[in-house]
Amino acid sequence: NSTNYTNVKQGTLGAETVANGTSAAAKYITRKVELANEADLLDVYIGVNRPSDTNIDVYYKVQAAGQDTNFNTLAWIAATPENTIPINDGGRFSEAHYAIDPAIGKFSSFAIKIVGQSYNTGVIPMVSNFRTLALAT
Repeated sequence: NSTNYTNVKQGTLGAETVANGTSAAAKYITRKVELANEADLLDVYIGVNRPSDTNIDVYYKVQAAGQDTNFNTLAWIAATPENTIPINDGGRFSEAHYAIDPAIGKFSSFAIKIVGQSYNTGVIPMVSNFRTLALAT
C-alpha cells in the first residue's frame, strides 16, 4: 500500500492512480503504445529485486479505438501480480507477472507505470527485464 511509504525528499506519497501530479520520486512510465490491431489482455513481466521495507507497484491505462478522451487525462489502474513479490535482501531478482484484463474489453493503446517505494533512500527496489505483451483472445 503506497500510503504507508514515505519519500524522504517529498513527504508522504499520494495516490499513483490519478492521471497527473503524483508524488513518487522513483517511477518509470512508458510512452503511449499504439497497437496496429486491438488487444484485450496485457501480460507484464518484470524482474524485481525487493529488499525489506520496499515495494514495487505496477499501474496501467488503456484506451479503446476511437475513444475521444485525451490519453494523458486517463487515470492509472493498479495491477496485482499473480504471486506476491518476495522480499530479497541478497540482491537476487525474481520474476513478477501481471495478467491484466482491462474492464473496457478491447483496446488500441496502453501505457505502463512502475513505481518503486522505500522507507530508506539507501535501500531501494530494482527492476530489470521489463516487457509487456498485448494479446487478443
